Amino acid sequence: MAATRTEAMRKAIAGLRSNDELCDFEIKCGSYSFKVHKVVLAAQSKYFRIVFKAGGFKEGQECSITLKAAESGSHEVDDACDDPEIIKVMVDYFYELDYKLKKHVNATPQLAATKPTPSGLTGSAHRAYIAKAARSQKRPRTSDSSDDEASNVVGSDNSKAVQPLTLASNGTKDTQLLEHAAVFATATKYQVTGLQQLAAEKFQSALTKGWNHIGMAEVITFVFASTPITAPAIRDLIVAALLRSKALAERYDIEAAVSSIDSLAYTLFKEKF
Repeated sequence: MAATRTEAMRKAIAGLRSNDELCDFEIKCGSYSFKVHKVVLAAQSKYFRIVFKAGGFKEGQECSITLKAAESGSHEVDDACDDPEIIKVMVDYFYELDYKLKKHVNATPQLAATKPTPSGLTGSAHRAYIAKAARSQKRPRTSDSSDDEASNVVGSDNSKAVQPLTLASNGTKDTQLLEHAAVFATATKYQVTGLQQLAAEKFQSALTKGWNHIGMAEVITFVFASTPITAPAIRDLIVAALLRSKALAERYDIEAAVSSIDSLAYTLFKEKF
């Protein structure tokens, strides 16, 4: 009965927003403009609670805040910018206590090859290398020739040249790991504890299904660049996945990602003892 009353209250508050009733604050980001209620945001976000305090920030006094939008489709990490789509997810969460992501299709899954990683790559050069590595992964050729058969004999130089990807159990190519990580990072930035916890749960579920996804290296790089060490929930999930998966260890794009992140490399080293 109590749960029913709580749900009725949630729907009533969400209805006020849907009908644009009694809204007293506006959040702008990119092409989006969200009319919201200060009390709803303040109850769930320490960041907005501080903004709204009397005598505080001008945004609270002017009843409007403009968040600088990141470039569309960019996964570059810039603390000064926000993804408008992820801000929309956060605003929806304030009223729905849940969120849904837009569906999209990632690159067609291929095979992850073992290959030495160029040393000295950092920043954008490293990210470009990972992207190129993912694009260049090829399926092994099918051939009846003795040369091709010999190249795949166990013990030969090429015996571990490729490792098959394990996709989600339902066959989907879209794990949305990167998007859940982005939601977690935004929730951390704006101190929305409930959304942090929910995003971590959804990330864990997606990781369980698609831990060896073609875009995993990009996910690892993004998570460790966008989330602070003080909010380790999804960092810890990635560390656990790396420690238990030989298949991930044999992917050269994963090697490039892990090698470029000092804190991750040391954590993996420490976990071995």
